[in-house]
Amino acid sequence: MDPHLRAGRAPASAGPDVGAILRAAVEEAVALLDADGGFIYLVDESDGGLRFAEDAGVTRDASDREWIRGLHLASGQGLLGSAIAERRVVTTDDYAADPAFEHTVAADRVVAEVGIRAMIAAPMLVGDRPLGALAVHRARPGTFDAAGRALIRALADHAATSLDNGRLIVELAREREEAARRTEVERTLRRLAARVAVLPDPGDMLADLVEETRCLLGAAVSSVDLVEPIDGRWSWVAPPEAASATHDPSNFENREGPGPMPGIWGLAVREGRSVATGDYLADASFVHHPIPDAMVARDGFRSVAAAPLLSEGDLLGVLGVMSPVADAFGNEQLDLLDALATLTASALGTSRRLSDLRSSRAELARRADREHALHEIAARVSVIGDPDDTLQRIVAEAVRLLEADGARIDLLDASGRQLIWRFAAGDLAAADATSVLFPGRK
Repeated sequence: MDPHLRAGRAPASAGPDVGAILRAAVEEAVALLDADGGFIYLVDESDGGLRFAEDAGVTRDASDREWIRGLHLASGQGLLGSAIAERRVVTTDDYAADPAFEHTVAADRVVAEVGIRAMIAAPMLVGDRPLGALAVHRARPGTFDAAGRALIRALADHAATSLDNGRLIVELAREREEAARRTEVERTLRRLAARVAVLPDPGDMLADLVEETRCLLGAAVSSVDLVEPIDGRWSWVAPPEAASATHDPSNFENREGPGPMPGIWGLAVREGRSVATGDYLADASFVHHPIPDAMVARDGFRSVAAAPLLSEGDLLGVLGVMSPVADAFGNEQLDLLDALATLTASALGTSRRLSDLRSSRAELARRADREHALHEIAARVSVIGDPDDTLQRIVAEAVRLLEADGARIDLLDASGRQLIWRFAAGDLAAADATSVLFPGRK
C-alpha cells in the first residue's frame, strides 16, 4: 500500500481524504448490516501483513482501547487475514471458538475485550490485488445471511475502488510534478550550458553553478573545491553567499591544504565518479578528516554527495552537496550531480585553457620584445657612436624588459680600484651617484 494512502496520512493536495473514505465505509457497513462495530485493516507492503486503519464503535468509544490501533496481523492470521488469503467473504458465528482460521493472542484479546461473537469479513480487492479487509461484528452469536454477505462484498469493493482511485490520483499528481521538475532541470541545464559556451567570467560562472546545484538537488549547502594545477593544493573557492541561500555563511569555513582531498570528496576523486553517503559521520567506507567532519557535525548534515571535476583527464576539483536529511541523494540525484559537474568542469577547463593561452601569448610577446631590443642595442654597439647613449639605453631597456624598479651601470676608474656610478634608469635615475671600492682590488 502506498504510504500516502494510509488512513489519516494522505497529504491535503494528494487527492481524496483516505481516512474519511475508510471511516465512511466501515460506518456504512456497520449500519447496513445491523452490526455493533467494525474494522478496516490495510495491507502493509513491507511485510504483506495487515495493519489497523479505521474502526467504528470500538476505539473511539473507549480511550483505554487505543492499543488496538497498533495491532498487526501477519498474512493469513485472524478472520480478516483469512478473507484476504482466500480472496472471499468469510464468516464466523462464534469467533473465539471457531477453529476454521488461525488465531493470535492479540486478535483474540480484541475479541474478548470488545465482546465480539459473530463476525463477517470481506477482502478489499482491485482485480486480484488485495488492499485490505473490511469486517463487521456483533456481540450476539448468529449467522450473517446471504444478503449480508453480498452487501459487505459490495461495500469492500467500493472502498477498494475508492482507495485505488486515490492512489491513481496521487500517482498522476506525482507524475505531473516529476515531469515539471524534469522540465525545469533540463531548462536549467540548457541555460547553464549556454553560459558555459559563451565563455563567461569564471568566478560568476562558478557561483551560478554552485547555487543551481544546491537548488536542483534540494541540498542545504553546495560547494566547489578546486585543485591548483601547479602544486596540487586544494581549496574551497566559491563565495559563501553562493553556497546556500539559507545557510549562514559565517558557519562555512574556507578549507585549504596539501595532498589528497579529505572525506567523501577524496573518495569521489579516487573512484572518478559521483558518490554519496546517507549518514556521513557514521560511514566507514571512506577516510575521515577533522575539517569536513567538524563542519558536518557542527551544521547537522547527514547526507553528502560529491562528484569529481574532470577536464580532458585532468582533475580540476570536486563539486559537493550536503543535506541534514538522511539518505537524501539517490541514483537520480547522482546522475544530475554528474551532469552539473560536467558543466562545471567544462567552464573551469575552458577558463584555464584561455588563461594558459593568454599567458603563452604574453610570454611570446615578451620574448619577441627582448630579442628586438637586443638587436637594436647590438646594432648601436656595432657602429661608431656615442658610448654614453648606448650604455644609457642598455640600463633603460634592462628596467623595461626585466620589469625591474631600477637599473645602474658602474664603471671602473683609471686606477682600477673604484667603481663609479655612471648610468641609471627607473627609480635610480633620480638618486645621487656614489663611488664604492671595487671588491678585491688593492
